[in-house]
Amino acid sequence: MDLSHLHIAAIDDDEDDLVLLQLRLEDALGGGLRFAPFANVDRGVRYVTSERPDVLLLDYRLGARSGLDVLRDLREAGYGGAVLV
Repeated sequence: MDLSHLHIAAIDDDEDDLVLLQLRLEDALGGGLRFAPFANVDRGVRYVTSERPDVLLLDYRLGARSGLDVLRDLREAGYGGAVLV
């Protein structure tokens, strides 16, 4: 299976974690990866609901909200992609 063109979004309020995650994914999956990192939860949610990435990587602790709260909102908005919390 060719995963090099996978569309992945990540929501994590720690920007350093997002940078590290991007580097690891690019190393593992190569240059065709489409990666959209978001340190701002609201921007990330808007992106995911409009762009529908294949996979969402979602931090469990996002300031005042939990990743499970955000996941619930995304599911209610119709996002059905794979999510890793």
